[in-house]
Amino acid sequence: MATPPSGPRIVRFGSFELDRAAGELRKSGLRVRLQEQPFRILDALLAAPGEIVTRDALRQRLWPDETFVDFDNGLNRAINRLRAALGDEADSPRFVETVDRRGYRFIAPVEASTEPTPEDSPAKPRAKGRRGGALFVAGAALAAAGALAAWGVSRARERGAHPAGPIRSLAVLPLADLSADPGQAYYAEGMTDALITNLASLPEVRVISRQSVMRYRGSQTPLPQIARELDVDALLEGSVLRSGDRVRITVQFIHGTTDRHLWAGSYERPVADVLAIHAEIAAAVRAEVQQHVVSGAAPRSWRRSAVDPRAYDLYLQGGFNAARLNPASLERAVETFQQALALDPTFAPAHAGLGQARLLQEFWGDRLRTEEHKRQVREAIDGALRLDPDLALAHDTRGRILLHYDWDFAGAEAAFRRAIELEPSSASAHNGYSLLLQSLVRLEEALVESRTAAALDPGSAWVISEEGRSFFRARRYAEAEERYQRALALEPGFGPALDRLVQLYLAQGRLADARQALDRLDQIPSHRPRATIRLRARLLAAEGDAAGARRLAAETTDAWAVHVALGDHDRAFEEIERSVARKSILPYTWTNPEMDPLRGDPRFARLARAVGLPVEELAALRGPPPVAASPAR
Repeated sequence: MATPPSGPRIVRFGSFELDRAAGELRKSGLRVRLQEQPFRILDALLAAPGEIVTRDALRQRLWPDETFVDFDNGLNRAINRLRAALGDEADSPRFVETVDRRGYRFIAPVEASTEPTPEDSPAKPRAKGRRGGALFVAGAALAAAGALAAWGVSRARERGAHPAGPIRSLAVLPLADLSADPGQAYYAEGMTDALITNLASLPEVRVISRQSVMRYRGSQTPLPQIARELDVDALLEGSVLRSGDRVRITVQFIHGTTDRHLWAGSYERPVADVLAIHAEIAAAVRAEVQQHVVSGAAPRSWRRSAVDPRAYDLYLQGGFNAARLNPASLERAVETFQQALALDPTFAPAHAGLGQARLLQEFWGDRLRTEEHKRQVREAIDGALRLDPDLALAHDTRGRILLHYDWDFAGAEAAFRRAIELEPSSASAHNGYSLLLQSLVRLEEALVESRTAAALDPGSAWVISEEGRSFFRARRYAEAEERYQRALALEPGFGPALDRLVQLYLAQGRLADARQALDRLDQIPSHRPRATIRLRARLLAAEGDAAGARRLAAETTDAWAVHVALGDHDRAFEEIERSVARKSILPYTWTNPEMDPLRGDPRFARLARAVGLPVEELAALRGPPPVAASPAR
């Protein structure tokens, strides 16, 4: 917020107190969350109580002539937020009255003072001076002292009253979309995701991943509660407005437990320069963090500061669709990434997004892993890395290509390590590395990576379910079940967690529980039918219905686990050998408990060696006794 005009420091009305020097609104001594523009409106109304403050006067105060904005929509939103903070209503106002076609008037009695009441004073005194005003620069970097650059808009930073402890973790809350156009939701979400990605390169700070923060979109949950739920020290929140060929992002950095503003900034640039805004905000966050954590590393920014606005818009749409993780949305993601690249073939993040979306189609969509599909995934990721060798998402996806397609475990490990080095807070990269470590039977190391991913994305049913799978392969079944149930509590219809619960119950011989979970899974239309058929066949085999199990096994591929459950090891090895020949078996599958009955067979060692896996470590893996098939019916 800009430095307030001269006048009394404190203005009281009802149970509220506006501290103009500190930039705070308090109610009964407790700070009320209020964004910059509603605060300025309240300040203007309190400067002339009982008088009409015209809409034009508010426009001049909030948005100077040189600043673009959707004025009517922006002012209406700011007034609504102010009324919400005051508990006021437009129809029966206690504080802010609307004067039709003219403006607004503050109608409650006010009392001015030069100092706050003692019980309302902050625990530590704030610095009296506040910096404000526009700072115009030609580049995209911050000054070494951490002064925040802004183009065409004002920003201010509050000094003093910083939290005593270090800021070692933060979350970027979903940016509010001020466009009032539901069709633009992807833009605000994409801006949020871009900020998360940029800040995730800070090595000294844990940055919560997108899936966990998106559930707070439009939430009225108090910030300290959000900070507790996400287990973070600080929060970054704000809004985004795109109008014509310009974009404006307003953000504020808040200490989580105290709800105290650390700084606020407003950034306005041509849409083509939006990448520079991400870098500026990330650098400003780091400047704040550096007051508590000393590090020489800086957040990574894009290798370029400009992008074709139409291509960037399509890129955001691609990311928005890919995050939905269903066949139709992934198909749309591929299409929009391709459209973005047709407009700007040199935009590396769009290449990386395309490669990731194509790879996800094999797991969440309906694409088979054909040689042509693998070629397309490789081509996209190779293109991304040629254009930007330091793009973490590209290294993460390359690690998965090397793990799943090539069984190049040394290359995959190098790729995942590089992705984590570039973006330490990437839950995806830590998860991918965990899968590699599971394949190599480095199960304790895998658990460390899975736990790290879960700490970075605690609200993601997928990440929590992946953590459960690490425990499952480590034969720590109680912890695996707890994680799967936690994932289902986050997202009751989450198919992968139910799928893995069925596998867990089968490994433990809990057939009634397996059937119940499988019946629930059948009710989820988006779950992959091939996987459900294999699980149903394994359950029938465990229950003794050999004929039914064989009938279902014939309807799907990679049915070796069904034959293991039937006790037909020869047929199981035939299936595994075919899967090894076409490289369709996933390397970490070899650590699954359903493989346990085969581990002592020489054919197991031969096939594992052909894949390049550690034979002795795999042979030594043992879980509880396998579920024996009942006599055939």
